[in-house]
Amino acid sequence: MLHALKSLRYRTLGWALGAVLITMLAWSPHQAAAQSEMDVEANNSIYTELGGTGFLYTLNYDYRINRDWSARLGAMRAGAFGVTFTNIPLTASYLWGTNHNLEVGLGAMYLGVSLDTEGDDFGGISDDTVAGTAIIGYRYQPTDGGIIFRAGITPAFGDFGIVPWGGLSVGYSF
Repeated sequence: MLHALKSLRYRTLGWALGAVLITMLAWSPHQAAAQSEMDVEANNSIYTELGGTGFLYTLNYDYRINRDWSARLGAMRAGAFGVTFTNIPLTASYLWGTNHNLEVGLGAMYLGVSLDTEGDDFGGISDDTVAGTAIIGYRYQPTDGGIIFRAGITPAFGDFGIVPWGGLSVGYSF
């Protein structure tokens, strides 16, 4: 039964990511004419997010597909007292603006937790799930590169309900 539930979670993740990708691909050609005057020179960004989709922090790579669309992959791993948390968010965002943007996005994140129970009969406990996430916030990212700053609301949602959250990011685009 547990295997069937995990399989369902991963299929749900696949459908969610597929829907985000199809939406991005369908919308992008309609924006191409408007973007010809305002192309983005610095498409790549690396930044650290405190809070946000990683709950504690994430290290992120962000690719600005064009002036309006951005895709991000992040990673977080933290542990203390024998408990380890892992979070891998994958998001797509629509950006309104040029250097100062309103960012609205959706995505999915892998959440894992493991408990090292060394010395007892269980040998370790772990569990994982896939959850959804949303982004709405402010993003400063010059189209020609430089410092990137983000601040936003980043709720998580899944079989656990909705968890309101927020985050701050700082990094560099090139």
